[in-house]
Amino acid sequence: MKEDRDITLHAVIHGHVQGVFFRATTRTHANTLNLNGTVKNLADGTVELCANGPLKTLEKLIEKLKAEPGKGSVSHIDIEFLNEEKKFEGFRIIY
Repeated sequence: MKEDRDITLHAVIHGHVQGVFFRATTRTHANTLNLNGTVKNLADGTVELCANGPLKTLEKLIEKLKAEPGKGSVSHIDIEFLNEEKKFEGFRIIY
């Protein structure tokens, strides 16, 4: 995987991540890192994150979510990096 080109991160975040403004915190971190993507709650109590950007920047996002989850807490994150770039406009919360 070439580090300077954009790829797509697909992640499912586990922990106390719903009802604690975790999606808004994720959007703030993503915007700070100039990433585009989406974040949404899933029916099982997890949060799904899709974002595209350089690998190192996506890894920084994951680290920020672990270290600074806002009012929530992250127990673990299932992470998948996809070689294709998904197109997103900005970073938005899906309700």
